[in-house]
Amino acid sequence: MNKLLAAVIVASSLPCAALAQLAPQASLQSPRVSGYYTPTDTLNIALPKEANLSAAWSSLSLSGLSLELDGIDVTALATLENGQLQYTPAQRLAYGEHSLRLVQYKQDGSVNEWGYWQFDVRQSAAIRQASAQSQVDVSLNQNVANHSSPVSPIPVDNFSAQGSGQFYASVEGGDATDGWALDGNANLALADDANQSLTGRQVDIPSFTVTAKQGRYSVTAGDQALLQAGLLSSGYQARGVSSTVALGALDSAVTVFSVAANQRIGIDGGLGISDGDNRLTGARWQYQPWQTQNADVYLAVSYISGKSSQADFGSVDYYAQPSVNEGSAWNLVFDSQFMQQQLRVRLEGANTEYDFDGINNGYEAVEDDAWSALVLFQPAPPQSKVDLTLGVEAQRIGSYYYSLANGQLPADKKFQRVFLNGATDSTKGRWYWESAYTTESNNLSKNAAFAITDMSQWALSGGYNQYEPATALAWLGLPSYSIAMRGVRLTDDYTPIGYIANNLTTESINANAAFAHPTWNWSLGVNEDKLHDYSGWQPNTRTRALQANAAKQLGDKYYLAIGWQLQQTRFIAEQVHTRTQLYSLDANADFIPQVLSANISVGVNQTRAMDDPYYALRDQSTYASANIMWQVKQAKNNSAGLNLSFSVSHNEYKDQLYAFNNSEGYQAFIKLSTSLPSAFPGVL
Repeated sequence: MNKLLAAVIVASSLPCAALAQLAPQASLQSPRVSGYYTPTDTLNIALPKEANLSAAWSSLSLSGLSLELDGIDVTALATLENGQLQYTPAQRLAYGEHSLRLVQYKQDGSVNEWGYWQFDVRQSAAIRQASAQSQVDVSLNQNVANHSSPVSPIPVDNFSAQGSGQFYASVEGGDATDGWALDGNANLALADDANQSLTGRQVDIPSFTVTAKQGRYSVTAGDQALLQAGLLSSGYQARGVSSTVALGALDSAVTVFSVAANQRIGIDGGLGISDGDNRLTGARWQYQPWQTQNADVYLAVSYISGKSSQADFGSVDYYAQPSVNEGSAWNLVFDSQFMQQQLRVRLEGANTEYDFDGINNGYEAVEDDAWSALVLFQPAPPQSKVDLTLGVEAQRIGSYYYSLANGQLPADKKFQRVFLNGATDSTKGRWYWESAYTTESNNLSKNAAFAITDMSQWALSGGYNQYEPATALAWLGLPSYSIAMRGVRLTDDYTPIGYIANNLTTESINANAAFAHPTWNWSLGVNEDKLHDYSGWQPNTRTRALQANAAKQLGDKYYLAIGWQLQQTRFIAEQVHTRTQLYSLDANADFIPQVLSANISVGVNQTRAMDDPYYALRDQSTYASANIMWQVKQAKNNSAGLNLSFSVSHNEYKDQLYAFNNSEGYQAFIKLSTSLPSAFPGVL
């Protein structure tokens, strides 16, 4: 039987009723291209003569026939002509396998199945489906006016051009059981000035990925995330190559890879594996021994080994001639869910060996380990109106733990955290809350050259969103309330001689109330932050803030928003305070919806800190901007859009204590931008 077209005709009774007689058998006619259908082909079903269908039937419903495509009744779109049932899809059928079923529901309650077929929709005989999508954006900016006082030593770039693009393509072939696939995606970056581009080139491809699959085998080249975020890896993408094979007998998969040890951006980075002093090689085995509707268990073991001598792209390397560091690491991850997935347990253990001073520089590589544990429990069943999550988390990272795939992970610490989050719905509104308590300590090796510091932190937040305004306070609007509190305590168990001991506390509380009407809304908020340093290293302060915001929709085309904030910081010992006020205004207008719009923004920041014991200040900063945007042509599939905008901005700074610090300036730009989306076979 042809694998591309499987026609299975079933003539059997359904459990719902007994057949009065053997059902006539219909036949699905062969596709117009031998072996497969295209997405727009008409499906022709030849009805048997013994069915005795009357030409007087005005519709299929009179015959009791029902045509189902992929389980959906499409009878209303089918026609009956000359003993044939014809169905033309209202929209393109998706590539892949489909099912078609023709049944007759008789007046006596019996059901006759006249035929059941499975057929394949393909791009061509060799290719099951092919698709491609892209998006290219280009903008041209021209500075038409500018002024700066005092004159800025930095020259003004009067013209600039930037662009970006995203491309994706996919091709699949073979049949459903042993098919192949090729996927690829890439990003494009354009700039008229190479010095202003991300990679230092006018035209570049910052990232790309190509994946080829054949049955249970796959190969990937380019930027890819190979390891889960955890102790061993940051989970970020790395440039390189990898190969994966699925092991059906064990329901597992093995991946081997070779990637760059540092971040690569741009086409100059190649595949990322040409530099032996900046390359990681490794393998990962993942296994799912247990998977049911109520529980599943996942295991993974990973190993990496390699060298690194350069910082990530965009990072500063403080060493003119950095040494080559070598290291290896492995981890074991156990992740599981039980009790209808209400209980989750995740355990991870890892070990590293790393040469901190570089290869052949005197000291041997140092070995250390780390572990983490997470337990989450949701006591309420999924259908409950109360959603509770209780969690316990612990982690310990050794003093000399360092993974080449996770260089930013802080070492030499341990912490514990317990948290309880929840939400509940009532007929009037929804309550929600989050709470946590965390402790953390460092210097696990008790090195006398460094302090041993303990940190404890608690956090509590919650809120209430009301569904309908209260009758007596309906004039305020539909309310939403929230509050958040947090406290931190930092102390030293041991402080090296010559250093000031850490001994401070911080506390904060923030409360907000927001009210919404159909066309306008407003809100109030208060905040307080306290800092108490018992060591006397920094001043004890209390900062309070009050803020108010309001917004109004004026008809269908206009929108206005205003904001105000007052912030006061008090120095407790000195008995003095400073004050800052912020004002904001934002207005939008859609003169012609989706064609012509405008925006105006104004912000003012006033500081009164004459009594600041450390830095007296009294100034005002003003910022204003306005722009008008015209959508000349809307972007469509394979048809570029065009937008034209004019913007102007003004900045002014006034120092009322030292006038020589005053400055002001403005800029005006015209921007022309175009966007071209494309898709094959035209799904955008």
